[in-house]
Amino acid sequence: RRLQRWRVAWLAALAAVGGALLAAAALLLRTPAQPPGQSLVVLPFASLAATADEAALAERLTVELTNALTRMSNVIVTARSAAARYAKQPHDLPAIGRALNVRYALEGTLAANGDRLRVIAQLSRTDTGAQLWSGTLETPRGEGATVPIEIVGRLADALRLQLRNAEVARLAHVPAAEADAYTLALRARALLPSTENMAQMDEVRALYERALARDPKHVPALEGLAYTLAVIADRSHDPQQRDALLRRAESLSLQAVALAPNDAEAWSSHSGVLMFADKRVAAMEAIERALTLNPYFIESYAQHGQLLLNEGRFEDALVTLDRGIRLNPVSDAVSVHLNMRCRALLYLGRYAEAIDACQRAMASAPDWPDYMLLAAAYAMAGDASRAAAAREELLRLEPRFTIRWLRDRSGRLAPRAIEARDRYLVTGLRKAGVPD
Repeated sequence: RRLQRWRVAWLAALAAVGGALLAAAALLLRTPAQPPGQSLVVLPFASLAATADEAALAERLTVELTNALTRMSNVIVTARSAAARYAKQPHDLPAIGRALNVRYALEGTLAANGDRLRVIAQLSRTDTGAQLWSGTLETPRGEGATVPIEIVGRLADALRLQLRNAEVARLAHVPAAEADAYTLALRARALLPSTENMAQMDEVRALYERALARDPKHVPALEGLAYTLAVIADRSHDPQQRDALLRRAESLSLQAVALAPNDAEAWSSHSGVLMFADKRVAAMEAIERALTLNPYFIESYAQHGQLLLNEGRFEDALVTLDRGIRLNPVSDAVSVHLNMRCRALLYLGRYAEAIDACQRAMASAPDWPDYMLLAAAYAMAGDASRAAAAREELLRLEPRFTIRWLRDRSGRLAPRAIEARDRYLVTGLRKAGVPD
């Protein structure tokens, strides 16, 4: 009888647990899964004219932009075949978001007007339908059904930035103590472009460190912290601290590329770390791999250009820098491309072109490297008054600057790069009155 009572009690308990599990399962089935963070559908672009040529261009743009975005790190893009079903129907964004489990949607139109193409695109949230960004692009028309690279490049680069900004804003209410690795790494990456001093760099570093504490295998945090440590190392005046920071940075960036071997941003970050560590050959191999994985990642062209300059390949540097600028002439990274373009032109003795590139680079946020190159270019071109004015700005922004300080910070350069630096940059700075 005792055994029978225990058996009845156990069966009753199991029945209660089973009922609870069934109820929980039913609740989960009724609760839709949350879309991934940077998930996007590129809805078929519409052609404004009912011509076969324009329709073919619109379809080609949809395909090429979808392919470009699939190469972007941390962006999850709906397959073209799944998005194609919405080609000829009104866009009900909430319904599309639920059906495809995406958080964002891109819509657009294309119109051909003679030898010009005009594209209008807008990014929206699928849950609310709220528009987050819109852009209008107009370029010369290519041949046949070819979409100009400027359109795909500008859209892909703009969307990479806008998706990241949208996610930072969406998660802004999450307290730091409760933020996961994804949120913390996003916040650090958003801060990085605006850092101007070591205190700000330390803030970025702290966010990345906390992200890795949450998830030691979070690739954006690994690559971001690696590059941040390399930049801090480059600014350090303590050789032992510099070496320790670079060793850790290289270890982190190796982990990132091992975990995500097809991530172009991870390889670009790894290349940057290797460049700061004066490992030129390995750095070049890494950046070339990044460009192969994602030819639309504009920041990689600046990295490639810097490495080519260090090798003394100034003509090749111009080619890669110009390609990066052409991909998106209004990118946040264009000022960096133009600064390096100024250096390449200076080292080729093309002073007027170098001055033009430097002045264009300074249109957004001029810094001491811009004034350094500008002072040398003006002096070599024989414009002493403008060279002196650029020198004054250089020394105001970087009071430690001397020619010896510059040489100490140049790292390992190929013989041709050293020769050009001394012949054009150093000579120009001396003519401009910069102290030795």
